[in-house]
Amino acid sequence: MRVLQANKYYYVKGGADRYVFALEQLLSEQGHESIPFSMHHPCNVKTPWDRFFVQQIETEHARLNWEGVRGFGHMVYSREARRQLGNLLDATNPDVCHLHNIYYQLSPSILSLLHERGIPTVMTVHDYHLVSPQHGMWSHGRVEDWGRAGLWRSTFAKFHKDSYAASFAAAFLFYLHRRMGLYRLVDRYVAPTKFMRDCLVRAGFPAEHVRVLPFGIDVRTIVPSSEDDGFVLFTGRLSEEKGAQVLVRAARELPHVRFVFVGRGPEEPRLRHMAEGLSNVTFAGFQSGEALWEFYRRARCVVVPSLFQEVFGLSALEAMAVGKPVIASHVGGLPEVVEDRLTGFLVRPGSVQEIAEAVDRLMRHPLEAQALGRAGRQRVEEVFSLERHWEGLKALYGEVLREHGRIVPL
Repeated sequence: MRVLQANKYYYVKGGADRYVFALEQLLSEQGHESIPFSMHHPCNVKTPWDRFFVQQIETEHARLNWEGVRGFGHMVYSREARRQLGNLLDATNPDVCHLHNIYYQLSPSILSLLHERGIPTVMTVHDYHLVSPQHGMWSHGRVEDWGRAGLWRSTFAKFHKDSYAASFAAAFLFYLHRRMGLYRLVDRYVAPTKFMRDCLVRAGFPAEHVRVLPFGIDVRTIVPSSEDDGFVLFTGRLSEEKGAQVLVRAARELPHVRFVFVGRGPEEPRLRHMAEGLSNVTFAGFQSGEALWEFYRRARCVVVPSLFQEVFGLSALEAMAVGKPVIASHVGGLPEVVEDRLTGFLVRPGSVQEIAEAVDRLMRHPLEAQALGRAGRQRVEEVFSLERHWEGLKALYGEVLREHGRIVPL
């Protein structure tokens, strides 16, 4: 089976991209081929298929100049992406297209082409772009949903980057694409949690086309650790909605406990300023691969203090796979990953006191921490294994292939 994976990045920038590469490896191990479709970027992983990629579109620092206007037009409907994808389809003849984050850089223009060509499509929903103009449903320091607010109200609220222009662009694209209905051409939507499935259904996506399939992790390659160096770990993007600032405040309440922050992001300068004078706080920067797993193994516990509604919570899953208890916000899809008092503790989002109490408890009771960690590892093996994820994905591929009258060995 040949699976075309469409994602705006072909390097690891966030959780969606990590999943793309994990799925690529999984497909290869199962005897199938993964073909990438993305945009050019200096950080891209080398691939023979990049001659079909589209030109890079800058969205982080857009400007009101010709380049910005060209980029905006590309986001509305990219003729280049449609043309290049057509060339890639001609060259590879894939059996299934698995879509990820195609918003803006690739645009939904590719969906109409896939529909016209009769290519079965599956889309993993990694964020809120299908239901809101704000991919994290976070603005003004709180959870906000602008999916039904309308173009002008959204624009004047400056919900995106605190900018009228950026907010207008994001809202305009969302409402235009929703009116065009191109995302409704997808055969099946994969929601990693029931919480995300309900968000899609409330937004009008047909329930019969939405499947819940939690992410999986290959525990065969991850050795659990019951030993630790007695520190608290945060790993992830250092952005406001991820709640690292709450954990810094908790560190101030527990001067005898060491806190390690792994990651980078726009909030890093502010977090370092907040941590001035705290000898128990360390910023370890971006880590990946074995270096990141070593941080997990050495931690007493992992904290996921998210303030926004996490679609899933990959760092919680990784911590549990290593056998570490997780202290997570009771928000979004996180309660479907972390079981309160069984694999860790669920706390109110933003509660410094509850996080501090949970951390202190695990520091004072290492045997309890080990027991919660073992239960977490067992939960990953039983519920979030890569084998279970593949079986669900294989069944989904088979479902859409049959609907299109295609017989492909799985």
